[in-house]
Amino acid sequence: MNQHACLSASPIRPRLRALTFFLLSLTLAIAWPGGALGQTALRNGDNHPGAIVVIGEVDSWSFTAAKGDRLTVSIGEVFEGEVDPGFYPRIRLIRPDGVQVGADSDYLAAQVTVTAPLSGTYVVRVDDNSGQDRTGSYLLRLAQTPGEFVVPAGDEGGAMTNGANHPGKITLGDLDLWSFVARQGDNLTISIGEVFEGEVDPGFYPRIQLIRPDGVQVGADSDYLAAQVIVTAPLSGTYVVLVDDNSGQDRTGSYLLRLAQTPGDFVVPAGDEGGAMTNGANHPGKITLGDLDLWSFVARQGDNLTISIGEVFEGELDPGFYPRIRLVRPDGVQVGADSDYLAALVTVTAPLSGTYVVLVDDNSGQDRTGSYLLRLAQTPGEFVVPAGDEGGAMTNGANHPGRITLGDVDLWSFVANQGDSLTVSIGEVFVGELDPGFYPRIRLLRPDGVQVGADADYLAALVTVTAPLSGTYVVLVDDNSGQDRTGSYVLHLAVAPERFVVSAGDQGGLLSIGSPHAGFLHLGDLDLWYLRTHAGETVSIRVRDTSDGGKLYPQIRIHRPDGSLVESRSGPEQAEITFRPTDSCLHVIVISDTTDAVGSYELTTVGLREQAKQVSVRKLANSVLKICWPSDLVGHVLQQNEALQVEGWTDVEVSTTDSGLNVEGLVPMQPGVNRFFRLRPPAAP
Repeated sequence: MNQHACLSASPIRPRLRALTFFLLSLTLAIAWPGGALGQTALRNGDNHPGAIVVIGEVDSWSFTAAKGDRLTVSIGEVFEGEVDPGFYPRIRLIRPDGVQVGADSDYLAAQVTVTAPLSGTYVVRVDDNSGQDRTGSYLLRLAQTPGEFVVPAGDEGGAMTNGANHPGKITLGDLDLWSFVARQGDNLTISIGEVFEGEVDPGFYPRIQLIRPDGVQVGADSDYLAAQVIVTAPLSGTYVVLVDDNSGQDRTGSYLLRLAQTPGDFVVPAGDEGGAMTNGANHPGKITLGDLDLWSFVARQGDNLTISIGEVFEGELDPGFYPRIRLVRPDGVQVGADSDYLAALVTVTAPLSGTYVVLVDDNSGQDRTGSYLLRLAQTPGEFVVPAGDEGGAMTNGANHPGRITLGDVDLWSFVANQGDSLTVSIGEVFVGELDPGFYPRIRLLRPDGVQVGADADYLAALVTVTAPLSGTYVVLVDDNSGQDRTGSYVLHLAVAPERFVVSAGDQGGLLSIGSPHAGFLHLGDLDLWYLRTHAGETVSIRVRDTSDGGKLYPQIRIHRPDGSLVESRSGPEQAEITFRPTDSCLHVIVISDTTDAVGSYELTTVGLREQAKQVSVRKLANSVLKICWPSDLVGHVLQQNEALQVEGWTDVEVSTTDSGLNVEGLVPMQPGVNRFFRLRPPAAP
């Protein structure tokens, strides 16, 4: 009986088990959207919760796509307790004709990205792929471009603002969708940097993918701590940025996402750096992981623009930050870029008028951070001299000390007249016993911003030109070593014919008859002297090296009262010029060295008359006298007398020109009449 009963019951048990499994599956299908007996629609950008609660269960989800759409489907496990159930989420993507076009599975998350081969309804199937019949909960996500998307409550994404920092967090299998509108030709930079929420690195690899308005990916990047994509917008419309983890190990982490779009207005986030630049100023900033600082200034077409950046160390250790600057013109086209270990520099002539943007970031390739100073030198235009820095108005003949720090550019200026002879020189000044490797460079810019001369060398540099325009000239000083060096310098200016000064401890001034004049040339030094000549009389000027060992290769340059060059001579240990002046006014002599040497010299003159005489008179053609006296005699009045009588002096009505060194006037003569001239000092108050 017992044996018979057992045999009779055996056909019923399999049917009961099958019925029980069917009822349980039906219950779960009703309880969980996307259950095995139905398909629930996926919304673009949304988080879709689900669970595999029965061994062998398959959840089905669906969405509609057009051929060519870019589709990313991702899944991440959701833990409902402290113990990992060992669930391996798997997704399989099925196209409208039933063919599988993608599948992925991993320990905690999975992702499939394809371009839709057909238009129609796509199905996503979710199940467990652990091989051990596990169950678990999940969040399923869809990123479909082009197309509108939603940002789930409590999640991150949506419209981006140019220049802003957009915070977000990637959970398991997360996809954050962000968007912005761009015009064809816009310059676009998208960057992302990890934000640490604790002392332990979670191993999150931030990834950004940039999708253009037609759904085609135009750029992607991922790295250990930060990533960046730079493109020129190929189309006008809405661009989408997808953010996720690319560690390959299903990591999570927080981030800051940034957009730099030019042309266009941008914001500067609170506590961040950027915004309007001031010509000549030092603009401090700091680059964090994946940071982009945006700065701007207005320029006119033809302006000479120099943008420089230098790293600022905040501790004894070098963080390995490689500052990079990119200069973008008003239409969004990049016109210059540079990056180096410690400093970088871009120099261009502005091709357009409008607002230029400077982008600052790290280009180390190793996701570094660091502080910097950003500088703008724009000519023509007014500029400022930062507190504690060097630059500003130059005085003819004076020594102007300065110091170049990392990426520094010092701006100096002076006024000159068209036709003036201009000499600008610079020499390194050693602060210690070791040579820092600084290569001083000078660039001379005329009043309209056009560069008219430049020079750089190991220890000293010199530029000599004839002023093509009247107005304010600018001298830019920086390092040209190519190795981001720093150093101190002295800058010198010689403008002829203009009044000049002799700096304390330096040599120059009026050459007198008799004993030689002693001088000393430092690196890049210019010593200015002047002498009163008499037209038609031969004069010799000689400079001789008096240093031990003959170090100098001295040079003499003599300039006429109108600034033009009489002659220039140089030679080993000595140089000499003999000439017959055509004017009786003050001439300027410039003494320098052509070999970046230092040493003492002796300056001697032969053929000079008495130098204290104030008024020089020379007869020109057509019975006209050219009368000249030093510009220093301010307020003096020219007088004449026909017979040198004490009471016979009268003021001369004469139109004069003042070069700054000489005052000149033309006085017509009456035939057969002798006249004597003198200068009457200003009347005492």
